[in-house]
Amino acid sequence: MSIIDTAEEYLLANLSVIPVSKDKRATIKWEQYQRIPIEINECSRIFSNAYGIAIISGAVSGGLEVLDFDSHGNDINAIYNQFIANDTVRFLLSMYHPAI
Repeated sequence: MSIIDTAEEYLLANLSVIPVSKDKRATIKWEQYQRIPIEINECSRIFSNAYGIAIISGAVSGGLEVLDFDSHGNDINAIYNQFIANDTVRFLLSMYHPAI
């Protein structure tokens, strides 16, 4: 599946997406897409030279929230387990995901 196809699939899933370069920087002015997603018929043009796709979280993507864990050379599993072991975090996550 191409980047354009993937961007279109994300848009059909009601996610606001933008193209990014190899260094994860937006390749377009993207502030407007924090409010209104790209039109699906614009994907071919907008994503034609994209290295990747970024999903804009928040209301524009149906309230999507993102937790990003960076290891910076450390054990990512240990970092995640320390985070999830926090009682407040577990409580907040369980409000939305009862299986946690």
